[in-house]
Amino acid sequence: MIITVRFLKNLLGILLIALLPSQFSWAQTDTQLQSHEELRGRAIQFLSSLPGITHESKIKVNLPDPHLSLVNCESLEFFLPAGSGQRGNMRLGARCTAPQSWSLYLIASILQPVTHYITLRAMEKGQTVTANDVMASPVYEHHPPKNLINDLQELAGRTLIRPLPAGASLRSNDLHTEPTLTRGQTVKIIATGKGFGITYEGKSLANAMAGETVQVRTQSNHIISGIARTGGIVEISGH
Repeated sequence: MIITVRFLKNLLGILLIALLPSQFSWAQTDTQLQSHEELRGRAIQFLSSLPGITHESKIKVNLPDPHLSLVNCESLEFFLPAGSGQRGNMRLGARCTAPQSWSLYLIASILQPVTHYITLRAMEKGQTVTANDVMASPVYEHHPPKNLINDLQELAGRTLIRPLPAGASLRSNDLHTEPTLTRGQTVKIIATGKGFGITYEGKSLANAMAGETVQVRTQSNHIISGIARTGGIVEISGH
C-alpha cells in the first residue's frame, strides 16, 4: 500500500512538471496577442492620411470582435477594397505579413462636414433674414436634411414664413421664395476667369433664386448658364 501511494505521488509530480511548460507557454502567447485598440488606432491613422481628409473630418473605426485573437503583428498594412469609396460607411482591410499572416475587415466611416446656417436668436414670421442673424455650423450626417441653407446669397431679401427659435437650422422652405431674378429681366453678366473679367448684359430666361443656376440670353443671342446673384447679376466662372 505504501509503495502504491508513493508511486501515485511520484506520478502526480511528473504530471505537474509536464504541464507547467504548456501553461507557461500559454501565458506567454496571451501577452503576444494583437491589441484591438492599437489596431483601431492605426486604422484611424491610415484613414486620416487619405486625400481630402482634414482635421474637420470625423473618422470612426469599430473594434474587431472581442473574441477574435490575433498574433501581434510586426508588419501591418491597411487597404480599401476595390471600388470602395472614401466617404460614408466602408469596410477597411487590415493585413499582417509577419510574424504570422492574418487579415480581417474593420467597419469604418468617414463623415465630412456640410456647412449650413443656424439662427442666432429667435426670429418672427415675416422678419427679413440677414447674414447678421445666422451663424455657420457644420452637419455631420450621411444624409444631411434637405433644403438646408448653405449659401448666404440664398438669404438675400427673403423673409420667414414661420417663427424660428434660436439655434434652428435654416431651410429654404422656411423662407418666402420670391425670385431674385425674373424671366425676361435684364441682367448684368459677370464672367471671370484666370487673369480676366468681362461684364456685359443679357436677359434671364427663367425665374431664379440667389445661388441657383439660370440660363441667360446674351445680346449676341447666345444662351449661357450662370449663378443668379442679388442685384440682377449672373456670375459666369471661366477656367
